Amino acid sequence: AGSALGSNFRVDDASPSDQSEPDVARNYSGRFAISWKDDRYGADGDVFVQRYDSSGITVGSNFMVNDDAAGMTQRTPSIALDSSGNLVLVWEDYRHAGEMDFLADIYAQRLNWSGSLGSNFKVNADTASAYQSSPEVTTDGHNDFVITWEDWRNDSTGKDVYAAAFNSSGAALGSNFKVSTYANDGEETSPDIAMNRHSNFVVTWNVLFGGYSSGDYDIYAQRFTFPNLPADTSFSVNDDGGIDYQFSPAVAMDSAGGFVIVWTDNRSGYFWDVFAQRYDPSGLALDSNFEVTSDPPSATQNWPKAAMSASGSFV
Repeated sequence: AGSALGSNFRVDDASPSDQSEPDVARNYSGRFAISWKDDRYGADGDVFVQRYDSSGITVGSNFMVNDDAAGMTQRTPSIALDSSGNLVLVWEDYRHAGEMDFLADIYAQRLNWSGSLGSNFKVNADTASAYQSSPEVTTDGHNDFVITWEDWRNDSTGKDVYAAAFNSSGAALGSNFKVSTYANDGEETSPDIAMNRHSNFVVTWNVLFGGYSSGDYDIYAQRFTFPNLPADTSFSVNDDGGIDYQFSPAVAMDSAGGFVIVWTDNRSGYFWDVFAQRYDPSGLALDSNFEVTSDPPSATQNWPKAAMSASGSFV
């Protein structure tokens, strides 16, 4: 009903040190887990996680997820939780980069609810010395999962959005695949992903057409059937005619395959607003883009996130 359940509570159990970049996942039974970048062992940062039962009671203590030697940076974690309580965490990892800011990989870790399941594994399978960043992960009702990220392996065209699918045992299903299906692609950044219990998933991202000096930023999306079969072609989400800037998209999906995409948009003028677009399970847009924020156009709102119930209600 929107009533707060208890008070704010602290997640990390370390002091004094910095914790940042949190992400949260919840399953249908009410269990949830929170991950974040944690500096308790040094400013480079590690990925930590804390589990909670459906009553909000902690399950065990905070623990470190990355298993590399100390001193390498791990950051921007994303977390997914399936119906059985199995977790997948992904993050940007510098263990093979020697701390060079332009070289990083995407790493992941599978965990069962008891907190132990295998070792860290590298997600991007390119052979180039490239930069991979901004990972996001989602899971279905069968413990399968999909990871998406920004990827510089095709340096001549700038960043692309790539993805990789895995089965419930953690085995990769095919190769890394490029998400967009349009021919003349631009610079692709800021991906987000959502999947339902029937293994349909949607990836959305920010794309720059025309270069940094005079280009146009838009929101695009692509529907897939698991593990990597495009359900149609990539499509533009914003309907302003491509004359304004749109950034930082996020997506959520219901059990039937309907979905909503939200983003930051400046079509109203100098200040930024949050806009959204709903779609039915076939990918058909329901009505037009609509503004989520309801204040007068004299303040900025940005960095939206979305969540959707099984029946299609969303926040």
